[in-house]
Parts: sequence; C-alpha cells; structure tokens
Amino acid sequence: MTSEDLVFDFERVRVHGVEVYEGTELDVRVVIAGMPRDVKDGFAYDRVPWGRFSHAYGSSEDVPGYLERLRSADPGVARHGLSLLAGSVFHQGTKGSVAPLTVPFLLRIAADPAGHERVNALGLVAALARRDDWGDGSRTGLLRVADADDEVRVDTKGYSQNWSVRAARDAIAADTHIPIALLDDPDPRVREAAAYVLAASSGRAREISAALHGRFRVEEVPRLRAGLILAIAQLAGEHRHEDAASFTRACWSDPARPPEVRVGPVPPAVADSRWQEH
Repeated sequence: MTSEDLVFDFERVRVHGVEVYEGTELDVRVVIAGMPRDVKDGFAYDRVPWGRFSHAYGSSEDVPGYLERLRSADPGVARHGLSLLAGSVFHQGTKGSVAPLTVPFLLRIAADPAGHERVNALGLVAALARRDDWGDGSRTGLLRVADADDEVRVDTKGYSQNWSVRAARDAIAADTHIPIALLDDPDPRVREAAAYVLAASSGRAREISAALHGRFRVEEVPRLRAGLILAIAQLAGEHRHEDAASFTRACWSDPARPPEVRVGPVPPAVADSRWQEH
C-alpha cells in the first residue's frame, strides 16, 4: 500500500466493503497490535499514525494535544482536555476509528497518582471497548461487550466500529498489567473503573478473572463488590468461562451473601442452558 493509499475512502468501502482494508495499515487493529511498548510508555505521539484515522470532527491530528491537556497539572486544563477528547472520539456514543489509539495513553494517564481525571480516563477506555447498547436493557445485553460478527456497525465516516471496538479491547489486553494494578488503588472510584475496563479485555481472561476474584475477596466497599461480581460475569460471558459463571451464579443465589453481591442481571449463555434468557 502506497502513502497515497493511506487514507480511508468511504466510496471505496461503499462499493467493495470495509474488507478491502482488512489487515492493512488502515486496519486499526493492525496498528494497535504493532504499537511498541516504548511508544506507549514514553507518550511518543509522533510515532503514532493519527492522520490515517478520524473522529467525529474530521482529522485526528488534534488528538495528541487533547491527551497532553489531560495530563496537565492544572485540573481545569485536564478536565477540558478530557471533554475535548471524549467529544471527538466518542461522539454521541459513536467510536471514531482513531479511538483505540488513545487507549494505551489513557491507561497510563489513569495510572499516574498525580493525575486529575484518572477515573474519567478509565471510564472513557471502558466505553471505547464496548459495543453501543443503544438502550438495550435486556439481561443478556447488559453483559455483552462486543457485537456479533454479523452485526455490522459503522461510524460517521463509514469506518467499521466492530474493528474499533475490537482494537480497543486488544489495547486493554496488551496492557492488562495497568488496570490490574489499579484494582488495589487507594481511590475506590479508580478500583471500580479499573474492573469495568478489565471486563472488556479481548484476552488474558484467566489472569484478569483471577485478579478480579482476588480483589473481591478483600474489597470492603459494597458498591465495588457488586461491580466486581458483574465484571467477573461479563468476562465469563465473553470468554465462555464456566468456572467464573458458576461462581457468579453461586453468589447471586446464596442467601447468606450480602445484598450488593446478590443483586445483578442473569449472565448470558456460557455453557449452561440455565443462563439463557427466556
């Protein structure tokens, strides 16, 4: 693919389908998979191909500036940076194709104890790594992360949101160590948001599930205990883990458990027909 080809062409997609870009440098999943650790750790924005992708307002060349604002020591500047970033890459619930490229940096921003928008940075990551539910309040829908392969979603520029969500989930999987560490953060809001992020990961599910179980055993905040159970259930549903499914079922059906542990939607089908929604 030549440099002239490194621009997403909606008309080409309209005629040939988004598959013409699958596996190329315009496939954001490929870019995420190839992003070096030193780029992420060093916030080396100049080594990230922002210009190949877009957000709700057009070119994504402004995204590094928003991320830097979010890192500001000034809480007002950081708050404004988050607002600009979220409004661009997650506009009215739609994920722009550039959105996954922000995930590695948002995770590192959230890991900085001196940061001012740590909880909201994690919240944005979690939102970018999940399908649009568009009001789906069903039992199964509440615990779904990704759309089925045959449920095609596109953003305002015609790019595949299925790819964008998958890439964001892959970005979490690549940096799982960060939100796992945040499960022990002194701020309960950070712990809660970290669990929500981990539940959306595309991989390392066993490791994540073990970390969520470990936090559940020592967590004393009722709201967080409920959230951890839901995170374990969501991860189990996405990765077909019957052991975790059995654990959540046991928690929800045990009258000896505290109320916050027993409240929650019934998980989707994993390997047991009793999980099916009727």
